[in-house]
Amino acid sequence: MTAKQALLIEFAVGAIAATIGCGPLKVEGHEVYSATAVPAKIETYPHVRYHGDDAYLVGHDWYYREGWYGWVVFRDEPQELRAYRVQQTPAPTAQ
Repeated sequence: MTAKQALLIEFAVGAIAATIGCGPLKVEGHEVYSATAVPAKIETYPHVRYHGDDAYLVGHDWYYREGWYGWVVFRDEPQELRAYRVQQTPAPTAQ
């Protein structure tokens, strides 16, 4: 079995398990949940490339369009996205 075949099987099993409630949804090893709604004009929010697609920062939440699940929100913020968020957050001003 090739690495690509193994990865496809892992995705398929994960997708099936998630849809029948056998575990949390995961993207790149990070827990996500299905987005019940996506903000209008999401493309206008701050965003960064993450594993081949854009992740959008809406408030403190990262929205990401995942091929198996559709739009998801990260429960477990990936380090790459955290680094971007920290850079985008203005430092508090002294009073």
